Amino acid sequence: MLDYLTYAIASNDETIDHLENVYETGSLQDKELYESLHERLDKLGRKLNNFLQSVESSHLSDK
Repeated sequence: MLDYLTYAIASNDETIDHLENVYETGSLQDKELYESLHERLDKLGRKLNNFLQSVESSHLSDK
């Protein structure tokens, strides 16, 4: 399960990179949409990291 969470975090980070790239190159010109998507992806990344930390600490306490 930890691998899947790690992949999800990496995919989220990659999506943020792509979003920033399309905004910086002008492919996405709607600043409000960019900021909304960036904020939501950032929030998702924090949630995924918190969940991963919770699973890791729970996994370690079971040993």
